[in-house]
Amino acid sequence: MKIKSAIFAVSMLAALSGSAANFVFHGTVSGDMLNVANWYEVSGTPDVWNIPMNNGADWTFSAASRLPTAGDTVGIARYYYGTDKSQILLPPLDKYIGVSASIGKVVIGEGSSRNTTIWIGSDGHAGEDFTLTMDSYGGGSYQNATNNFYVNSDASQNSYSIKVGDTYLTNDTHNWGSLITRALDRIEIEDLRLTYQKVFFNTYAKSYYISGSVNMNFETDSNNNDNTIPANKWTVYVPQNALTLDAPLIRIDGNLKRADQFDMLSEIVFDFNWGYEDYAPGEYTLISVGGDITGFDDDGGGISIVGISDNKWSLEWKGKDLVLVGVPEPANVAAVLGALALAAVAYARRRK
Repeated sequence: MKIKSAIFAVSMLAALSGSAANFVFHGTVSGDMLNVANWYEVSGTPDVWNIPMNNGADWTFSAASRLPTAGDTVGIARYYYGTDKSQILLPPLDKYIGVSASIGKVVIGEGSSRNTTIWIGSDGHAGEDFTLTMDSYGGGSYQNATNNFYVNSDASQNSYSIKVGDTYLTNDTHNWGSLITRALDRIEIEDLRLTYQKVFFNTYAKSYYISGSVNMNFETDSNNNDNTIPANKWTVYVPQNALTLDAPLIRIDGNLKRADQFDMLSEIVFDFNWGYEDYAPGEYTLISVGGDITGFDDDGGGISIVGISDNKWSLEWKGKDLVLVGVPEPANVAAVLGALALAAVAYARRRK
């Protein structure tokens, strides 16, 4: 774990350097992340990325005079107040962002059993589109925490999108969208990295755009590979009517990669959680990749489908597109063959 933590901190400190200001969400007034009274502004060194440990920190906490925005670095999980290590302080488990916002570089690092949720959207905004924008999003507790982005039950916006720069997920469960609440309309990510092992990324959205690359085993090497630990998994829950014939569900402009030198290989699972058997016949592109594909076999290795009949649907790589293909019903095949046979007989008779 020390090896992982050191690499993790160094890589993210480099990525998050030069931010305008550091903020910590304390939520002592409420869970509203758009209420400035719920934030501390933090000055000093090192970067807020070191939350919650504050190792060697020389920090000053003060009431925030403004909300964090693009360019700022934001801690939204457990924390020590300044240099006081007597207790870890915990913000509310339920946090709220009611209208579109840009909140900077977000750091999440909850503790064991700290299942935290950011509820997006709110009532009274019919006709609006909600977008949560983050310069980057990353972290994990290494303690089996769950970090969620869910649409609020009373939200009235037309659509709900999450737009993120570099997304760096470590050992935890990360849920974006929910079968119980509702699907997100769109997820946009610059680069998606599932780091080390035991990362479970569950998404429920109608469309995806990744302008960079997807790495299912980022920084997994001989020092960070344990065959007794589950590999990383990205489960894509497919909403009803999300697939179209003219656009991929997930567009990746860069590369798609998973490690191919270890026994514990990561995977992408498409979960068709409703009756897709009666979906209109055709070929539907699940993933379209612009760059290189590494570690995924031509026969579908590394990617699987569940909740859908493999007698009626199959997965095929066509070039750099992963395509869901409808398999004709036996009765339909027989009908087509019968029609061809009759046509052949009629043609032969006409030639006599």
